[in-house]
Amino acid sequence: MLYDPTRKLVFVHLIRCGGTSIKTSLAEACNGAIVKLGRGRHLRAFEIRRRIGRAAWAGCYKFATIRPPHEAIESDWRLTLRDLEAMDPQEAPFRMSPSWFTRLMRVRTHRDFGRFVTDEVLPAYRPGGYWQTFCHTPDGQDLGVEPIPFGQLADRWPEILARAGLPADVELQHLNAAPPASIEWPEGLREKVAEHFAGDYELLESLAE
Repeated sequence: MLYDPTRKLVFVHLIRCGGTSIKTSLAEACNGAIVKLGRGRHLRAFEIRRRIGRAAWAGCYKFATIRPPHEAIESDWRLTLRDLEAMDPQEAPFRMSPSWFTRLMRVRTHRDFGRFVTDEVLPAYRPGGYWQTFCHTPDGQDLGVEPIPFGQLADRWPEILARAGLPADVELQHLNAAPPASIEWPEGLREKVAEHFAGDYELLESLAE
């Protein structure tokens, strides 16, 4: 999550959609003029609106990136494995958020992609998917966040900078990439994901038209 009241800019950070790269690049370009709204980097749009106020929210350029859910889930799994391999259980609680540490400790017991999806991913997001979870109110109201497909981010970066009133030479950094790993989906699981995240697939399809 990123909020700059001077440039009237809000970025809603969806899971594994380049958010760390976007936030770091914009924060550096904004000379650190970012308001922290709590510890969570994945604050949802309605939480941001509640904390900054409806008037400020209405006056901001609001955007988020979105990618096909199966890609986001695979990237999330690779990141989880990366941090799990690097984790020192004695030090980790002091270096990472409690929720992330708790997830790693749960996954550590099985290291199974299928269980990761069914136990960690599906229960965490509303039926409909990432976009409805992060960019709508709990009762389904669209909060006016502009969706930018993850695959178009590099091409649309100059547009984002212009909308935010930032110089065109601000570089989009590439951070927090998860290492490659071969992932085999258990039978029927992709279909469950497609059903649960149907709203995301429909949104991406509409943006491609």
